[in-house]
Amino acid sequence: MSESALKLSSKYTREDIHDIFAPEDDYSKGSGTWGIHGWIPIPETTNDYVVITTFGQKDLGYEFKEHISDNGVMVWQSQKRQRLDDKHIQKWIYHDELVSDIHFFLKANKKDPNWEYMGRLKYLNHDPDKQQPVHFQWQLIDWHDLTEEKKIYWSSINQPEDNKINNKKKVNKGLRETNPPTPKERLSKPAKISFDNRVKPDYSAIELKNRNLGLAGEELVVRHEIEKLKSSGYPELARKVVHVAKEQGDGAGYDIKSFSEDGSPLFIEVKTTEGSKHSNFFMSAKERLFAQEYPENFRLYRLYEFHKESESAELYILDAKGLEMLDFSPVSYRVNPNIKD
Repeated sequence: MSESALKLSSKYTREDIHDIFAPEDDYSKGSGTWGIHGWIPIPETTNDYVVITTFGQKDLGYEFKEHISDNGVMVWQSQKRQRLDDKHIQKWIYHDELVSDIHFFLKANKKDPNWEYMGRLKYLNHDPDKQQPVHFQWQLIDWHDLTEEKKIYWSSINQPEDNKINNKKKVNKGLRETNPPTPKERLSKPAKISFDNRVKPDYSAIELKNRNLGLAGEELVVRHEIEKLKSSGYPELARKVVHVAKEQGDGAGYDIKSFSEDGSPLFIEVKTTEGSKHSNFFMSAKERLFAQEYPENFRLYRLYEFHKESESAELYILDAKGLEMLDFSPVSYRVNPNIKD
């Protein structure tokens, strides 16, 4: 087998997992690195790991209480002997999912002979006050694809009902504009509940490939722009609003062409999240370059707390100048094969 044989929600034996990631290493059933260990460094990689976990295990009288939230956050404890200064613990705390992969295999039922592939993990948080074991929270990066595949949430099986937190609130249809976050704006304090139950998903990780979410946000903005122009007395401009990304694809550098009341064009790039105002988002080099080339006409519409059922979201808007005040982090390189002078 090869790594290309990996498929979300498919089940694998330990020997299968070994054959995918380390076929040249020895394998012994029930012993050795691949036969018994839970966290295994992948040979010849940059801090890549395989995680093989069984929920509900016990170790020297300690019962591991692990679960996955409705948003794909896994609450997990390390081996009982591990401390915060353990070399592997330190690697996991400083794990960068854009550089290295942690592949996660889960057995939720101890009677099941095989482990299900749940995709890749992203480090979210750890409890600095606990060790032996160390308590972690991990984001399942492929959570959207996984839940689409299985049509269920793992937390409905693994998370105790009395630990679930109801964050639902009544929302009205449409967009509600708010102010952008400012550098000095303080994040709200977390509720006074235990670390293991205080989960905060990284929506940017699980939404990066979620085209359906992005499309739903764009369509909401299209309707918003049309209604705004109509209600302001410009029905002729409302008829000219174009969903460019839907009509022409994603190559334009923006998603929607709308208009100001004076008839000048607005080029709108839409970024949508089910998370909070402070959730990260991704921009392509072309989108950023377009904003720089058309600073008077470019707008970024950041939709957050998006609710698909009610077709609603909070919204803040950034022009090109406001966009450049944000913190951009490079996530890839273009390499010129010519040798530098």
